[in-house]
Amino acid sequence: MKQFKHTLASFVAVTLVGGIFLSLASPSEAQLPAKKKIEAEPKEPKKNPPPPPPPEPGAFSGYINGKLSLVTRERGVVVPGKPGATSTKVVGSPIDLKAQLSSLWNGNRDAVEAQVREMLKKPINGHNMYNVKITLASASAANKLFMSVSPKNKQLTLRYTLPSNKITCTAEVDWWFDQPVSMTFDLEVVMVIRTNGSKSDPLVLSSATVVVRNAVVRVDGDRNSSAERTLNSKSLDIRSKLLPAIAALNNITLRPYVNQGFSMISPAHTLPGVSTSSDVLILMERPPLVASPR
Repeated sequence: MKQFKHTLASFVAVTLVGGIFLSLASPSEAQLPAKKKIEAEPKEPKKNPPPPPPPEPGAFSGYINGKLSLVTRERGVVVPGKPGATSTKVVGSPIDLKAQLSSLWNGNRDAVEAQVREMLKKPINGHNMYNVKITLASASAANKLFMSVSPKNKQLTLRYTLPSNKITCTAEVDWWFDQPVSMTFDLEVVMVIRTNGSKSDPLVLSSATVVVRNAVVRVDGDRNSSAERTLNSKSLDIRSKLLPAIAALNNITLRPYVNQGFSMISPAHTLPGVSTSSDVLILMERPPLVASPR
């Protein structure tokens, strides 16, 4: 009976998550060959480890409020031999990244639930499922958004968490009592954005995936660690769904400044001389105008 629960949990975990993510084959566990016994050799004296590299200037990792602002930097008209003053300022209105991600998830949540429900109409490993209940979390401003920014690499990584999702059902068993199955898990949207694109489209979405975190799988009340590992290994490439949002940033938000001669410099969390409530800053710079000598 215990082996049956183990097998059932693994099959249900793979199939249910297939409704949310692309089904992937469960990884096999390779066995390492036994180490051969060898005679001990004299050890070399330990060397002092190299010192850690200095922290990257401007780098940041932490939870943020999700507000993004565009910052322009330029010098005034320059007379040869006389440098002009530098002007750095926030332009336009902040963009609420959390609100956009919440809207994207909430707009697709019903379709995801319907997809999972449709898959459960088919037998899983010979067992029919009934009493299906799917509860996918709603997204709101309370959801956590984590950011890592590297000005040196011109890269911005965002991690948006959708906690407390749950799927329950009952599996029919011909030769035993029907078995209740439950799964709880968090979802995380991971996006990597680079600012080294073309002059006209400086923002590039390198990758965007949804992954499962913190899965708990139970069959008839017994927790199944193997099924949890299977569930936590699932991911789905959603880059195509987020490309329109990046295109809108390039075409609507950044294009007016690109047309004025500004080019992308780097993402940042804070900038000297810039006061704003936004946690994500996109810096653009325009070379100074040079006045012809009279």
